[in-house]
Amino acid sequence: MHRNNVGIRKIVRLLHCSSPLAVGWMKVFGKQVSAQLQNNAHKASDQMPAIIEMDEIYTFVKKAAKGSCRACLL
Repeated sequence: MHRNNVGIRKIVRLLHCSSPLAVGWMKVFGKQVSAQLQNNAHKASDQMPAIIEMDEIYTFVKKAAKGSCRACLL
């Protein structure tokens, strides 16, 4: 909930717990997520290819002339 911009006070109300307990859960969960991310980063670096190819796409969208939009004509 915190990651989705729900405030601590609202989280406490929804979960029927105390503020220190909710903050404690967030700290524990944050440490667990950090450890998982570091572990996954090490696994991913072992599987990274030696060469990466990328393509570019260039597009141009022309602006409509003033007063030519459909909404303007209605």
